[in-house]
Order: sequence, then structure tokens, then C-alpha cells
Amino acid sequence: MDLKDVSDEDLKAEVERREQLLRQPPNPKPLADVDWCGVYNYVHECVKRAAEDHRFRDDFKHYLYMEVIDAMYGESFSDWRAKQDW
Repeated sequence: MDLKDVSDEDLKAEVERREQLLRQPPNPKPLADVDWCGVYNYVHECVKRAAEDHRFRDDFKHYLYMEVIDAMYGESFSDWRAKQDW
């Protein structure tokens, strides 16, 4: 591709996209010492409730996922996710 074939508008948009990428925080890193207590407690409560109600709540998987992410990454994941534009 030859740059002379690209409009100024497209070049400016590409520069802005790349600058935006540079402004984004780095990807979160897993915690060195993961505390699985929150995951354990959540699953324990959900199984207890499921046994009483004879069903799992519809949002069980979503909140389990969030508990695991929080345990592995701490608050850095939520901060990082909030700054993404997707």
C-alpha cells in the first residue's frame, strides 16, 4: 500500500487510534498470591441455595466468572476493563 493513496482523514484517524492504544493501561497481571476464599464462599452459598431451591440461579456462571477474575487479578482487572472501549 502506498501512503499517497491514503487520505489525510484516514491517516489522522490511524494516528489517533494508535495514540489511543498507547494511552490504555497495560493488561492486568495475575496476583502473585491468589486468595480463593471468595470463590469458595460463592460456590458454597450457590450450591447450598441450589439444594434448597432445586435449581441454580440464572446468573450463577456470570458471578462465578467475576469471582474468579477478582481472585486472580484483584481490582486491577475491573479498573482495566472499565477503561476499554469494547
